[in-house]
Amino acid sequence: MPASKVPPPTEAAKAAPSVEKTVPVEPEIFVMPRGALAPKVQKPPVKIKLGRGSYFIIGGIVFLAILGGAGYWLTQSSTYKVVSPVTVVPTPPPPAEETPPEVATTTPEAPVVPPLVRSGADSDSDGLTDIEEEMYKSNLYNPDTDGDKFLDGNEVFHLYSPIGRTPASLLDSGLVSTYQNQKWGYLLWYPISWQAIVKDEDSREVNFIAPSNETVTIVISPNPEGLSLEDWYLKTEPNAKTEEIKPITAKSGKGGILSEDRLTAYFLKDSEIIKIKYELENRTMIEYRTTFGMMARSLVY
Repeated sequence: MPASKVPPPTEAAKAAPSVEKTVPVEPEIFVMPRGALAPKVQKPPVKIKLGRGSYFIIGGIVFLAILGGAGYWLTQSSTYKVVSPVTVVPTPPPPAEETPPEVATTTPEAPVVPPLVRSGADSDSDGLTDIEEEMYKSNLYNPDTDGDKFLDGNEVFHLYSPIGRTPASLLDSGLVSTYQNQKWGYLLWYPISWQAIVKDEDSREVNFIAPSNETVTIVISPNPEGLSLEDWYLKTEPNAKTEEIKPITAKSGKGGILSEDRLTAYFLKDSEIIKIKYELENRTMIEYRTTFGMMARSLVY
C-alpha cells in the first residue's frame, strides 16, 4: 500500500510549543567484582516500648537506691563523728650523761729504759775492744797474743795475762793494781792506768776512772733486814725480775749475781751488800765490758 502522505504542518501547529517525549531510563545494574565482600546490611534499631508499669518499677528501683545510699551515708557519718581520743605519750629524753667527779690521780712514771748499748770496736774478735788491747799491751790483730791457745779477752776475764804464758796473772804482768778498803774489808784489782778515788769519808763509795772518763763504782749498801742477796736485789732494785738474774762467782769462790744488763754485780758480805756498777750514764757504747768482769771476779772479802 502506498505510503500516506503527511500533510505539512499548519501555521498554528508551528506556533504551538513542542512537546518532547520522555524516554524511560532503565536503572544501572552494578556487578560486584569477584572476591569483594558483600556490604553489611545494618538493621534499624529496635525500639522498646515501655508500658506504664515499667516506669513504676524503674522509679521504685531508683528510689530504693537513693534511700540505701542516704542510709549508708548517715551510718558512716555517725560512726566517724565520735572519735576516741588518742593519748600521745611523749618519748622520754635520754638520760643525761653524768660526768664522774674528777679524782686526783698520780700517773705512775714510766720505767727508765736504758739505751741500747753496744761494745766498742774489736778488730780481732778476741773479747777485748781495741781500747782494752792497748791498755793490756796485747796485739790488736792477733786474738791470742801469747800463743797459749786462749783468747786474749778470755784470759783477762779470768785474771790471766794476755801477754804472758799461763798461769801468768794480770798482777804478775804488772797490768793491774790492787785496791784494798780497810774500812769494809775487801780488795779488788783495777787497770794500772785507771785512778781510784774515794768519794766519802766513810769510804762507802769508791770510783775507778778510766782515761776516757768511763767509771766503775763500788758502793757498800746496808742490808738491815738480813735478806738473802737475791731477795735484797728484788726488793731494792727497780724492775728487777727473778728470771733475769745471772750468777757470777769471784776468783775467791764468793758467789754473787749480775743485773739484767750485766753491768752491775752484787755480793753479800755479812749485813752489807757490795755493789760493783759500770756507770754507763748516757753512753751508747761500752769500751770496758771485759775489764768490768775482771774487776768483779777479782773481789776478795
